[in-house]
Amino acid sequence: MQSNILGRTGLRVSRLGFGTSEIGLNLEIKDKKNISDIFNFGLDNGINFIDTASSYGIGEQIIGECISNRRSEFILASKTGHSVLGKNWTYDNIIDSVNKSLRLLKTDYIDIMQLHGTEISSLEKGDVVRALQDLKAEGKIRFLGYSGGNEDLSWAITSGLFETIQTSFNIVDQYAKKNFFDEIKKRNIGLIIKRPIANAVWGKNKNSIIYSHMPDYTDEYFDRSRKMKKLISKIDYPEDDIFLALKFTLNFRQVHTAIVGTKNISHLRNNIKIMESKLNISQEVVDELCRIWSNISNGWEQK
Repeated sequence: MQSNILGRTGLRVSRLGFGTSEIGLNLEIKDKKNISDIFNFGLDNGINFIDTASSYGIGEQIIGECISNRRSEFILASKTGHSVLGKNWTYDNIIDSVNKSLRLLKTDYIDIMQLHGTEISSLEKGDVVRALQDLKAEGKIRFLGYSGGNEDLSWAITSGLFETIQTSFNIVDQYAKKNFFDEIKKRNIGLIIKRPIANAVWGKNKNSIIYSHMPDYTDEYFDRSRKMKKLISKIDYPEDDIFLALKFTLNFRQVHTAIVGTKNISHLRNNIKIMESKLNISQEVVDELCRIWSNISNGWEQK
């Protein structure tokens, strides 16, 4: 498995990471055997970066139940923020959220704790960041991260407060490349990419539903995909759309790790096979996809 150093954290992470939102939000504890098989297959095949969040349903709990016995074998990232929405973004709420995450994950430390979608107004108050800094001083978290996009992400990058950034980047969502990649690299911030295969919409004739409680989750990406696909030329594109999507994202060396989630072990097996393949997409294909996006993406913010 290819790996990278995650910016100034110094952590060596697999370029293919594993995200747990699909498992956490779509499955139940009764599915533990299937989930355990997925996690262990990933670890056995070189994936050492696992991303979850306090808001991902059973995500943290199932990690604790299935692979806490292999804790030394993977870098663990979680998120706080969304789970306390409806409450004030206070120092105490963040402390309580992280301590709950530690209990569910059955670990005494989390490698990267990310503020999840925290708006600039809350970041500027300082309480939520101070909470994470105090937890870091106690040894409960090792590094501070931020997960989000657009204007809030811009503030987080330039603040100097965060050692990692998680944001969306893929064929149909190239905003981060245009607006953030250079600054992230300049500051040696670890870059974690979510939605690297664009929710698997590229090449689809029909949209799919990933989350039953969010049936329109992929609508925007699906619409962008159809608009872009109409403009591609007859140059040699791979037939495998997942191969194309993942290789496109990882073509950019600024991307340290790209997290792909699934509740299907065969999908994970295919993703690993793609990573092991020495085949790549041509620079001609990459350049055309970037050009098409730039030409028609006016108003397309990060998702």
